[in-house]
Amino acid sequence: MIRNALLAASRNPRLRAALEGSATTRAAAARFVAGPDVESAVSAALALSAKGLQLSFDQLASDATDDTTARAAVAQWHSLIDRLDDVDVAHGADFTLRLSSLGLGLSDSTAVEAAVREIADHADAVGARITFGMEDVVSVDDTLRIAALIRADHADTGVTLQANLRRSAADAHDLARPDTYVRVCKGAYREANAVAFAERAEVDQALVHLTRVLLQGHARVGVATADPQLLEVIASMAVRNERPKGTYEFEFLLGVRPDEQLRLAATGETVRVYIPFGPDWYAYVVRRIAERPANLSRLTPSASDRSAT
Repeated sequence: MIRNALLAASRNPRLRAALEGSATTRAAAARFVAGPDVESAVSAALALSAKGLQLSFDQLASDATDDTTARAAVAQWHSLIDRLDDVDVAHGADFTLRLSSLGLGLSDSTAVEAAVREIADHADAVGARITFGMEDVVSVDDTLRIAALIRADHADTGVTLQANLRRSAADAHDLARPDTYVRVCKGAYREANAVAFAERAEVDQALVHLTRVLLQGHARVGVATADPQLLEVIASMAVRNERPKGTYEFEFLLGVRPDEQLRLAATGETVRVYIPFGPDWYAYVVRRIAERPANLSRLTPSASDRSAT
């Protein structure tokens, strides 16, 4: 119930305006978001890379409303890739593309496909890869279709599956191949019960199932969770499936369990940290809080904030 209320709050414009203006909220966002621009993402990348952690980036941009805003998102990706290359941390990086910010839904998908190819070419040139982020359920088919087209020329191209979506089990079977990289996450979009699991235990079970299917199919897998029990289960599953370290990854959100990130990396596991950056941080932070409602106090303006407004 709390999770659903928070997800609804992420779409409430009046509440959004109040919280975005709060110093407390901005401080809470700094835990989960590198900053508003490319340079803040580069700074976070340098700090994490120095600790032996791998890098993943997500541009927090609003849905494209026209060709101009879509091209601005593409330009931001090019700027980030160039800057990471300048400071020698681009190789091995992962760039998570959300098709809504690149124009999906504006018209036909031709322009979106061209934009993705452009970014994929640039990433490939510096030894990095793109991974398709997965958004709400209505965009899944388009995302998987475009990902398959791009993968024909860029074999490292990845795709994300959300464990809360009921359809993801079938999608995992389709993607369980040695030539495919798949990130598995719990999912942070509010969906109808007919298409998504509502209970946390169901989502956890689904995440384990998806990971098992992909490991057994010899896909390259990145598991995005910081849950201690799930981390232990996934590590044991990798051993049972005779998957050597380096053929799968653990992915953590920026600011979540940094000590555990370093501990796992020290054991030889590949640990990738998901670095969101950009101006449209509010909805992202609320979804993160929804995944762990105990952090709600970090998002709520303090008495001093309220008295100052």
